[in-house]
Amino acid sequence: MSLSTLTLSEVANAIGATVLRDASFSNLGFSIHKGPGLLSWLEHRDFLQGILRNKEISAVVVSKELADLIPEEMGVLVHEKHREGFYKLHNHLARHTTFYGEHGPSQIDPSATIEPGAFIAPQGIHIGANVLIESGARILPGTRIGADSIIRAGVVLGSSGLQYAKMSGKWVSIDHVGGVDIGEDVEIKEYSVVGRAIFRGNTVVGDNTKLDAYVFVAHHAKMGKRIMCCGYACIGGHSLVGDDVFVGGKAMIVNCIEVGEEARITMGSVVVSSVKPRAHVTGNWAIPHAKFLTAYGRFLASAGKGGAFMSRKLIIIQALRSMASTKQACIV
Repeated sequence: MSLSTLTLSEVANAIGATVLRDASFSNLGFSIHKGPGLLSWLEHRDFLQGILRNKEISAVVVSKELADLIPEEMGVLVHEKHREGFYKLHNHLARHTTFYGEHGPSQIDPSATIEPGAFIAPQGIHIGANVLIESGARILPGTRIGADSIIRAGVVLGSSGLQYAKMSGKWVSIDHVGGVDIGEDVEIKEYSVVGRAIFRGNTVVGDNTKLDAYVFVAHHAKMGKRIMCCGYACIGGHSLVGDDVFVGGKAMIVNCIEVGEEARITMGSVVVSSVKPRAHVTGNWAIPHAKFLTAYGRFLASAGKGGAFMSRKLIIIQALRSMASTKQACIV
């Protein structure tokens, strides 16, 4: 499908901006996003390197003070409140133009089972073979569900995410125009939510991934294959979670984090920095699991246990035994 293309001069009046150097664009997004002809924005000079590294950015919305920082090969759209101007343009394109495209009629494979009480949007949906969607689930425009997947009661796919911009002293909702791509043989249990992407592109849940009840996957996150994600976990927006990752219950992976393949996130952890492949992290904020046990052992040893001093080594051994027995008891 061909992308719509506009020039800065064609949209400047819609948001009260001035074209300093004209250019065409076909996508909007942050500097971390990809897409040919990307129009982004520069909040502060400290973030300039992110703009320069992304070779797909063709134009930038900036304040007059920052305009001279933008390379000559990029277009420049000057707005007094550049952050506000960028979001105003996005909402304008989403609400009043076909720049982001239009949804066609929903397509549901005849072998899919849609229980009474489930809501399937009449446009922008693709449901594959042998999919089960239980009563109370809501499948919103821009969602694709691969074959053999199970969507349990109360699940919402394609919701609008938590993205606001303060304009004229009040918070304004930012339209979400992207989609949700659910792979094959995925199961999403009760009352979980997967939000659609803000700009072009999809929030992704890969093949054979399993999301427990009350999991939240935020806009533009990308989850790989065979991930096991336990209840109440939260995957932050624009995060990238590799194949075969385990995410414990109530764990939080914050925005723009990369978790390598086969990594393990212990329950309740808050992940604020990227995790290497096959690493195991624990805690708030999450650190390598072995370091967490060592630190916890020091804490218990200094505090004592039952009035008697215990060595850090003994406490760590007991903690590992306890975790091992719990893990074994939970295997069914």
